[in-house]
Amino acid sequence: MSKEYFLNEGHIHGAIDRLSVAMEYLDSALAQYDAIAAVPEYGDRVQSAIEILAELYQEIGSFDSIQELVDKKAVTNVRIFKDPA
Repeated sequence: MSKEYFLNEGHIHGAIDRLSVAMEYLDSALAQYDAIAAVPEYGDRVQSAIEILAELYQEIGSFDSIQELVDKKAVTNVRIFKDPA
């Protein structure tokens, strides 16, 4: 049985916030670390990881609602909860 996820509108903002933090961390802790920066192949690989996260950031941020994300990505193991008004 697959895991069921409980989502609300705040999860889009939360996801892009976490992606932003991860990109910043990869840049400051890895890309700028001398032992990695000194080897172009290593630096390129770290930059590739940052670019993948940036693309995911843009994709997730493009959805206007959690329902749109679930519908367009054909996610079936999700329950959406409305934030209390």
